[in-house]
Amino acid sequence: MKDKRLSLRGLRVQILLWVTLPFILLLIAFSLTGIRSHQQSMRTLVAERDLGLARALAHDVANLLDRYRIPLAFLAQILAEQPNGVSRRLDAARQQIAADVDLVVVDSEGQVSASTGPTAWVARRASHLNENVSVGVLHDERKSYIVWQFPLQEGGVLFARLPLDALNLAEVLQAGYSNQVGHALLVDSMGHVLALSGRPLTADERAALPQEIRTQQSGVVFIPTPAGELVIAHAPVPNTEWHVLVREPWETLAAPLLHFDRVMPFVLLSATVISLLALFFGLRYVVAPLQRLREQAERIGMGDFRAARLPVGGVQEIEDLRQTLDRMAQQVADYQAALQIYLKMLTRVQEEERSRLARELHDGTVQTLIALGQRLQMVQRELRRAPEQATERLTTLRSMVSEAIEDVRRFTRALRPLYLEELGLIPALEMLTREAGAAFQVHGQPIRLSDEIELALFRIAQEALSNAQRHAQASHIAVWLSFDNGQVRLVVQDDGRGFHPPERLVDLVQRGHLGLMSMQERAQGIGGRLLIRSHPGHGTRVEVIAPLQ
Repeated sequence: MKDKRLSLRGLRVQILLWVTLPFILLLIAFSLTGIRSHQQSMRTLVAERDLGLARALAHDVANLLDRYRIPLAFLAQILAEQPNGVSRRLDAARQQIAADVDLVVVDSEGQVSASTGPTAWVARRASHLNENVSVGVLHDERKSYIVWQFPLQEGGVLFARLPLDALNLAEVLQAGYSNQVGHALLVDSMGHVLALSGRPLTADERAALPQEIRTQQSGVVFIPTPAGELVIAHAPVPNTEWHVLVREPWETLAAPLLHFDRVMPFVLLSATVISLLALFFGLRYVVAPLQRLREQAERIGMGDFRAARLPVGGVQEIEDLRQTLDRMAQQVADYQAALQIYLKMLTRVQEEERSRLARELHDGTVQTLIALGQRLQMVQRELRRAPEQATERLTTLRSMVSEAIEDVRRFTRALRPLYLEELGLIPALEMLTREAGAAFQVHGQPIRLSDEIELALFRIAQEALSNAQRHAQASHIAVWLSFDNGQVRLVVQDDGRGFHPPERLVDLVQRGHLGLMSMQERAQGIGGRLLIRSHPGHGTRVEVIAPLQ
């Protein structure tokens, strides 16, 4: 049967291999053919993302320029409608727009009619501005300026110049694009870089900027370089001849995914090998040992407590589990053996107790009753002849009847303490301790317990007092009964010679000591626990803790 199970297991493994391997090989083939198409998809996705980012940055730059263009256009409109007081209006506008802006008004003949600063730069504006565009850039040896022009009446023009650094265009680009491997650039129509995010461009990187940026259309250009293909997305800034460029190596951005595509076949192959090895070692070192362990557990359940003695192999955790199972089986075997001994000895003790009671009844009570019958006959004969002697015999008969009644009561108390049922646990313990010469105390608020709990506590106290009197040779015995926190606690303590309690009370059965074992069984029967503390020469303390209900 075992060989048949092993062969079926091998057949399942072969079926699993034949089904899994073709699927994995097919998956590897599909992954290889899909790498190239996935690369093209990633290239397109990066281009579309950068184009959208370039348009968003161009919009942000236009919004920044509008902060200056709109008030300047409003100023030009006022100057066109109210040509008087131009110098005063220019000074007021400068304070509102920016402190470092230079405003110049030129008439139709090209002569400066009013200004708030230098005017020599106005002569060079024509090469940078045209009729369709109102903003441009002027460069000198020290810095660059942004220049606006607005037409006035009768051919006049309002010019405004502001240092390019005052616009903080680089911060706008950096806020919208913070990639460390690429750049976001703002360039004019001549290809001059006005602002950029990240590190400065090298000469080769500047030369690689495409010519398509001079058109007014947005788009994407791919430029091959020794380091990899670049994607350059460009978008025009509204109302200017400027463009925002986003340039970055798209393969660097998609490198983790592309690298995963390239190595995915090898990952799948490695995973296949690892899975097969895990399957092999799992069957050999986990599944098979667990099956053998299950068979041992089944044999233990059928009564073969030595079934888990032999190792089952496999990993150490399974061996540890087998050893634990073996220890549990041995404990169960020991407990069963002790229980059998306990039952045999308990039966023998019961029979001995019955014999003792029968003998005492025969030798005591029965003999007394026989003597009573004989004396009653003598009294009947003497009532007529000697009434005085009959009276004396009746007195003797009354004494004999009292002794018989007391013997019957003593037998009744030994068999079943009736006063426990009638009066309760506390009066029964008081009577029991009084007969044993022990002290008795009650703590807490006493309550009546169930008949089962009261009988168990009474029998435990009775056995503990009997042990203290017969075996411990104690001179002082104390009994405490307390009710607290939903529990009842019974303590019997003596100052006798004490003993070494075993680790397991079951061991006492093998030595023929049934008293402690019976107390243990009674405590467990009411859901409590028995604690025994003793040491030679220091007395013994027996404690029972049980729930009130």
